[in-house]
Amino acid sequence: MIDGTMNSSQTNPMQQEDQTGLDTKICRSCAQTKNISLFVKNKVCKNGIDSICLACSRERVKAWRKAGKRNHKEERLRALSRNPDKIKAREKAAQKKYYDAHKRKPRVLKTKLEILANRQKNESKRRAGMRIFWEQELTDFVAKEAHHLRKLRDKATNFKWHVDHIIPLKGASVCGLNVWNNLQVIPAKENLRKGNSYDGIGNSRIK
Repeated sequence: MIDGTMNSSQTNPMQQEDQTGLDTKICRSCAQTKNISLFVKNKVCKNGIDSICLACSRERVKAWRKAGKRNHKEERLRALSRNPDKIKAREKAAQKKYYDAHKRKPRVLKTKLEILANRQKNESKRRAGMRIFWEQELTDFVAKEAHHLRKLRDKATNFKWHVDHIIPLKGASVCGLNVWNNLQVIPAKENLRKGNSYDGIGNSRIK
């Protein structure tokens, strides 16, 4: 028309977006009406959907990558030809920074005495661990044999026997340990009479 207005056939695709249904949308690039599932979600847009369809968006990305593909080797040669001293100094500084960040710590040389002392220390730790394991295993074995002996004496003597700690675990003056050399098999009457007392010589004191 002469007044500059457009008829219905000349309507802008962006204006036709509002006239389309919720299941379809007009692509801003190819001006085709497509299903809403063929568009990408975009929070910036008014209705939360991008104005360009997925196919057109992919074509744009391919064209941008093809046009903007950089050749770093050629760029370095061009920069090196323009200002070689500056580029070499920059690369040397970058190499030094990387080396300082990833270099190994200097190895400290030890004397023969320090090496020998370190070996003895490690050996003592190893033996201490073996001793703890050996003592625990021996304690379990002695305790098992002591209870077996208690049962045999019960049958042989017709009165009760107990597996007792020579140094009581919760004594009034001293406390012993549950170890193999602190176990004994004594009559139950003596064990009940002595309680938690200890005479300090190696025998439990009977009250």
